[in-house]
Amino acid sequence: MNQIDFIVLEYTFSFWKIFFASSIFFHMPYKRRIFLRFLTGILAVAVLSVWVDFLRYSILYHAVSVLLLSFSTKERTKKNTGMVVLSFCGVSTLDVILSIPMISIYGIGFEALKEDILFVARADSITFFLLAVVYGYTLLFQKEKKPALELPGIYILIFIVVCCSISYCLTCIQFIVLKRADFLQANFMVTSISVLGMSILFVFVCVLLAFKKHENGFLKKEADLNQNLLKIQEDYYQMLLQKEEETRAFRHDLREHLYCLRVLFHDGDREKLGSYLLELEAMADGLSPALSTGNTIVTAVAANLSARYPDVCLQWNGKLPGGLAVSQADLCTLFYNLLHNAFEAAQSCGKKEVWVDIKALGANIWISIRNPSVQGPLYQDGKMVSGKQETGHGYGIYNVCRCVERNHGDYKAAYEDGIFQTEIILPDAVNSSGFD
Repeated sequence: MNQIDFIVLEYTFSFWKIFFASSIFFHMPYKRRIFLRFLTGILAVAVLSVWVDFLRYSILYHAVSVLLLSFSTKERTKKNTGMVVLSFCGVSTLDVILSIPMISIYGIGFEALKEDILFVARADSITFFLLAVVYGYTLLFQKEKKPALELPGIYILIFIVVCCSISYCLTCIQFIVLKRADFLQANFMVTSISVLGMSILFVFVCVLLAFKKHENGFLKKEADLNQNLLKIQEDYYQMLLQKEEETRAFRHDLREHLYCLRVLFHDGDREKLGSYLLELEAMADGLSPALSTGNTIVTAVAANLSARYPDVCLQWNGKLPGGLAVSQADLCTLFYNLLHNAFEAAQSCGKKEVWVDIKALGANIWISIRNPSVQGPLYQDGKMVSGKQETGHGYGIYNVCRCVERNHGDYKAAYEDGIFQTEIILPDAVNSSGFD
């Protein structure tokens, strides 16, 4: 095999190995003209081999492969380019891993390896055929086409550095097998730094993944809360529609009711007339919602919790003004979590009541929620935490505190004489359009 044939063969292995790896692991979508780009690369490598020693600088035909594949992706973005580079780093690591047992089995030395380019081609072909089989299997048995994997840029960079460090360490092992102790002695410092850097990066990745898992837990809880709030709003609007239907029915029969009242009045039957008026008054009271907070979403939350805890009496004083600067999502989070905790605590007490007071002090809003409770607030590291023992609790208080901080407010909880009280002050919470 002459030099140009070997270089073209190595470029072919490099191009398709990176293509297979990026398609298998990242589901990278490529343009249909990718084979034309591959042929262009063969021509470029063959021509450049006249002036460039690709045997000495093999990284160059790898760079040509990465460059052409990056331009062949359907969406030419930095992340896609990064994932192509990461695929190359992964393929290089796999090449080194598979070449070590081959070198050990054949007992070939470093000098012989430089002369036997056919052995190098055979070693590289193992990764090529392995990835080709896996790629063919995915094409045949994959039921539906998966979307491209989205990795954050920082993850791609970390994985590239980790792959390079692993490849360097494996290369050191490869040189041990090739009996090149002089290389290890000359590069002892670089080897030590590489091993240390890889260890540090490994720890950093583990910490980062743990942090992301913790963060995803909160995001999942927030998503569940938002889903629950949507259900509450849907139930509330269904209740309003039902009230509207009942109002229409009442109006339809109103003339008949008035006729009956007039008959009872002319007959002088005061007892039946009084009883009839009380029935009509009860019917009229049932046509309108029993609670009005000044905000539709907050009213829906309060009405839903009142229905879920029918034994608990809700006393509501004051209304939220219009034109609030606080977002509807934050209002949902605040009132749902605070009222849910209050109702749940009051349900377990002899006096089952919850008191809510709201006052607008200029542009500021003061919110007070009181309820009987068998125990006071628990604190850990200076922060209030949930007293429930089951897993999954504590997110409500955390979300409330975060909403208050986001709106530059103040949150205070106190417990005295069996009454738990939460006070929140939201400064500049009312827009100028909300004033009368």
